[in-house]
Amino acid sequence: MAGENTLFISYAHRDEIWKDELLVQLRALGRAVPLDIWDDRRIRQGEDWYREIRNAVARARFAVCLITGHFLGSSFCMDEEIPELLRRRQEEGLELLPILIEDCPWEAHLWLKPLQMLPRDGKTVKVDFRDNHETVFSAVAKRIYEALQGPAVTPAGAPGLLTRPAATSPNDTQRLPPATSHLFGRHHELQILMDALNDPDGGIVVLHGWGGVGKTGLVRAWVDALPQHPGASTRPVLAWSFGNQSATDRETSADSFAIAALRFFGDGSPLQGLPWEKGERLAGLVAGRRGILLLDGLEPLQCRDGTLRDPIILSLLRQLSCRCGGLCVVTSRLALADFAEEGDRSGVRHQNVEEISPAVGRALLRSRGVKGHDQELEALVTACGGQALAVELLASCPDVRGKPGAAAKTGPVVGARSEHARRVLALLAEQLGNGAEVGLLRVLALFDGPVGMDELDAVLGPPVLPGATDFLQGAPTTFLFQQIQKLRSQRLIKVSDHDPLTLDMHPIVREYFADDWSHADRPAFLAGHRRLYEYHRARVPAEPASADQFERLFLAVGQGLQGGLYEEAYELYRQAVAHRGVSLLPSEHGLIGLELSALAGFFAKRWSSLVCELPCAARVDILRRVAECLQAMGRVAEAEEPLLECLAFEQDGADEGTAAETAHRLSTVYLVLGDLPRARHYSRVSVAHFAGRHPDRRMVYSLCRHGDILQLMGERSEAEATLGRAEALNAQIDPDHPALHGVESFWRCDFLIMQVQESLIAAGHDRPDVEGLLARLDEVRRRAMLAITSDLEDAFLVALHHICIGRAAMLQALLGRRHRLVDAGEALDRGVNALRQSGQQHWLPRGLLARAAFRRESGRLAEAEADILEARKIAEKRRMTPMRLHIADCLIEHARVALAKGDLGAAAEHCRDARLLVDTMRYHSRDSALSAVEAQLS
Repeated sequence: MAGENTLFISYAHRDEIWKDELLVQLRALGRAVPLDIWDDRRIRQGEDWYREIRNAVARARFAVCLITGHFLGSSFCMDEEIPELLRRRQEEGLELLPILIEDCPWEAHLWLKPLQMLPRDGKTVKVDFRDNHETVFSAVAKRIYEALQGPAVTPAGAPGLLTRPAATSPNDTQRLPPATSHLFGRHHELQILMDALNDPDGGIVVLHGWGGVGKTGLVRAWVDALPQHPGASTRPVLAWSFGNQSATDRETSADSFAIAALRFFGDGSPLQGLPWEKGERLAGLVAGRRGILLLDGLEPLQCRDGTLRDPIILSLLRQLSCRCGGLCVVTSRLALADFAEEGDRSGVRHQNVEEISPAVGRALLRSRGVKGHDQELEALVTACGGQALAVELLASCPDVRGKPGAAAKTGPVVGARSEHARRVLALLAEQLGNGAEVGLLRVLALFDGPVGMDELDAVLGPPVLPGATDFLQGAPTTFLFQQIQKLRSQRLIKVSDHDPLTLDMHPIVREYFADDWSHADRPAFLAGHRRLYEYHRARVPAEPASADQFERLFLAVGQGLQGGLYEEAYELYRQAVAHRGVSLLPSEHGLIGLELSALAGFFAKRWSSLVCELPCAARVDILRRVAECLQAMGRVAEAEEPLLECLAFEQDGADEGTAAETAHRLSTVYLVLGDLPRARHYSRVSVAHFAGRHPDRRMVYSLCRHGDILQLMGERSEAEATLGRAEALNAQIDPDHPALHGVESFWRCDFLIMQVQESLIAAGHDRPDVEGLLARLDEVRRRAMLAITSDLEDAFLVALHHICIGRAAMLQALLGRRHRLVDAGEALDRGVNALRQSGQQHWLPRGLLARAAFRRESGRLAEAEADILEARKIAEKRRMTPMRLHIADCLIEHARVALAKGDLGAAAEHCRDARLLVDTMRYHSRDSALSAVEAQLS
């Protein structure tokens, strides 16, 4: 952990204003370089704060101390934090950076004397830099930046800054399958790759085509030639093969790739962050270092239409497509549909890798020793459909090698291009017979990727697995290696260039021999997977704590499911994750996608129909966990089916509490999808289920959420009554704190603000009830300030209520009467900045649009438009599922800005698009605002 680029801030809470100013500069640095900034405000409610602080100190590479009288007088800072920081500085080279904020008796503290303090010469930030605090804090950020750029040094108490540790290797291409033969042809595709390499802007090149046409071989040949290219020798290269993970349609994850890639490119906290955040961080690192990224066999992460279903890869490629410097080469059986509409403007170039020509295939056959006239060999290539893998495998058939007349015997292999290799494999298997070679191929087909000898030995042990280990069990090691060498010479398996004891095979070959064994002897095939389940299960600790341990757990679960051990695999999984408690997600390990891929094995039909072998309680648990993983990955639409199934099980079992929670989550899904009638229905179901239980905070939350949805649909009377019920219930539960707080308070404030806006629109040119409206806005500010006081430790909730204060202040200024518009701007800026820092990006459009309205009213139209465009980008692309409500709001505000600019055409277009969305979603709370803009246009 000490090698991560974590920066720990040690300060006294009464100096938090100085810490916040320092964070501005550190976060600016953190947007450009890998830096994990930690202060105690990151501790979540309910967590063991002491342990969290000790863990943060233990993993820090840098520590900044804000030296004041409060700090030096703090027993916790001086007795708990500083001794450990000093120990790590002496023994491990931690860099300790003190900043003298104000005059205090710091000279009496001997530990400060050998440290280089900023500002220098005993100056203080508070007095000597009172008008430009940022000068000192920026100097701190620059010193850290310089440390991150230099070569590694030995730490042992050196007073100079630590420098960035060297990467494990400038190139890591060992996960790219090795080449099985020389590359023939493909000059056009190689030139495309070389042109991309020479392009200073980089970009993305997608090589797509049928399985087996030679995409991986093409990229492998290009990678092997990179060291000879003058412009590539200094660029880091990372290759990753997804095609090895699964040759089937099983759910696949990019989690392991993201963690490895972030580490390779120098990220200090590769496990931290939600999936799309990791993709964005990785894109920044690749572009910043002009890296080369190779993603081979991406189709397991794509839907059938070519759209990406993995948020890590989608956000990575989206960011790389609009950044300069990095180069990404993708191979897949499918084009990237997410970038198809944008064409050349997307920064993504698609190249279809077609079948090899008869002439190229003839050269390939001749290189493998197949004899014959040109016409005969080209007829063989044509019979294989020009599929490179099929042609290469055909060259291994004894009936073809050295026999010019073989073409006449084979005839046309098959009509469908995707089946050519399988037909040649059937021919090879028939000629090999039911011996050791086919047995070894069947055993290797049990694995989803490269196989080490330890795993292979686990399957080859007694008793015999009929059809696979009959001739291998008990055989001498030399015999096994003879079979490996024979299969390698026939291009049926591959041996790693980096580890001669690691075996692999093409996904099509793996899929064929898995199907072959499963059909020949299903019980033996299942027994093979069960052996691998036992092998991996024995290596899973009772309570997995690291990413590697969780990865082993999911591997064991996956093998158990493929072996038909549904109950055993679920019990292993349940026990291993039981310590999470309420939280279902493994986000602390960065493995949400990997967990989802393991849980997918419990489904007979993806996300809706579970295998019948599981008991009811297990089914409900798996459905809930799958839905939460899907939502966390941004695949909100896919969460609908498992939640509906889960609710049906819970309602049959009369479990009011869990049914209420599931109905609420369904309501949230439909809210994101913009289906307000269904969102209202399931929020009503949630409220009804909670009504049958003893009142608690969850019921208050459910009522407030229901009131918010009613307000969005324009059902204001019922919304007001529902929010009133929630507040009354909250007062009943907690008489000492009767007012709403948290998100519930935000929804109540939002309702009051919307009432005022509706009244102003309805009044038109008539004079509104100014005093009544001002009273409501005063109530909003009072409620928001009270909520901020209650939730002071939660940056997200504080941000939401600053947005409410800003919106209320803007309306008060527009109504006149003792209020300044500038006050609204300060609150909105504070709210937007805090929302960015909180990590709750899906809430950010609310703040941006509120600030855009303020900027429009202030005449700052260009800034207003920038806020709208950022909000729309988040709403449309940040997650896998567009947020249609936010998109409608963006269109309405954009129409207002266009009107203010006098661009009637743009305003009319935005209005038309907004009207279609508002009517479709029944987003009736926006009817009056949209109608007002339409009236101005007409």
